[in-house]
Amino acid sequence: QTLSNSGFKVDIYLGEDVTVELFQNLPSLGYKLIVLRVHTAYNPDFVVFFTGTYADSGYFTELLIGWVRIGDVGGQRFYTVTPSLIEEATGYRRFQNSILIVDSCYGLNSTSMARSFIYKGASAYIAWDQGVYPNYSDGATLELINYLLDGMTVEQAVNATTKDPDLGSELSYYGNGYAKLR
Repeated sequence: QTLSNSGFKVDIYLGEDVTVELFQNLPSLGYKLIVLRVHTAYNPDFVVFFTGTYADSGYFTELLIGWVRIGDVGGQRFYTVTPSLIEEATGYRRFQNSILIVDSCYGLNSTSMARSFIYKGASAYIAWDQGVYPNYSDGATLELINYLLDGMTVEQAVNATTKDPDLGSELSYYGNGYAKLR
């Protein structure tokens, strides 16, 4: 609603619409701001994003190449996308200086995914380094978006956003701290 009221065209992808193909096509969709509210898996070496696609068939080649993995949430298995999918499976498509906000845990516990998005043309990648409660993260993301809409740079907006008082997770960014949404 906040983005729509500010003149942005907003597309929302939920559940099973969050597919491997969506991540592959994301650079060509032309978004200036991308908010990913997806489940991530903790791994000290790299970040993966869960899709809404059950890991029960398909994607055999992508599994062998390492573009996708299988992750478990509450006993259900889903495909996850890896940094190499963003770098390689997107082909020649590039982001147009997009700002990415990862509204979930562990988006920057490693810079692996952030580096992939920046490599593909994103200007900045904003995320939490540890776990965060969903209600807190959602509120902080809205606060962050409002700062960006007010003309702050990525660095200013990240620094102004309320810090996580419970789990100690820090919101940070990778890429161009001087990038602006407007």
